[in-house]
Amino acid sequence: KVRPSIQQLRIPSLWINGGKDRSNPAANDISVLEAIRVETGLDITIQLYPNSNHDMVDELTGEIPSELFGNFFTWLGIHAPV
Repeated sequence: KVRPSIQQLRIPSLWINGGKDRSNPAANDISVLEAIRVETGLDITIQLYPNSNHDMVDELTGEIPSELFGNFFTWLGIHAPV
């Protein structure tokens, strides 16, 4: 359903997934995104936070993973430098 839209992207994309997301299981998304990346060669980056839920809250600590924002800004600096 969303696959054709993703395949039409012509910009780098970052996909942040929580491994404990019950509303949108990361395994489903990641397998689709990896297949699209292999088929199309698109610049797709996937980050998985295994203990985080849909809100990106780590279910073990009750906090947002400390590395999440650092990883995001690192990716942004590489893909969209000012």
